[in-house]
Amino acid sequence: MAPDHPQINYRIAQGYWACGDIEKARQYFLAELRNNPGDIDVLFDFGIFLLKNAEIPAATEKFNRILELEPNFAPALHYLGEISLNNGEESKANQLFDTALKIENTLAGPRYRLAQNALKNGEIERTVELLLGELELDPQDGQLLMSIGTMMAQLEQNDYATHCF
Repeated sequence: MAPDHPQINYRIAQGYWACGDIEKARQYFLAELRNNPGDIDVLFDFGIFLLKNAEIPAATEKFNRILELEPNFAPALHYLGEISLNNGEESKANQLFDTALKIENTLAGPRYRLAQNALKNGEIERTVELLLGELELDPQDGQLLMSIGTMMAQLEQNDYATHCF
């Protein structure tokens, strides 16, 4: 094995992560970032890894680091929006989701989150518009389709709800 091969530690980290060895995965993510601290792919994957392991401050730092390197990286904005939403900062989350969509209009996720917030605020037309926009992206995630379908059923958009289910 050549330890200086581009992204070798990253690939090993992904393998350990897939196998559920969290500590080994972390070790290899960090090794890769020591070799290449500005690798957006590694920073992003490591941020998701940290999120999935409930290390929110560390994940937040990784996503913010990405934005320092590449200010228009919409997926990082989306995940910062998710973190803000989970922290009860709805307004900040909405702003992050909106910004992510302005940068990358085909990004999956922000419309759904914005639709949830719009529904909660009684903005029915906006909710339907956002959900239809999310459906146009042809999501393959069954849980997401069930959630969208449930929201559409609540809004009496039965044809769309049936399509989702």
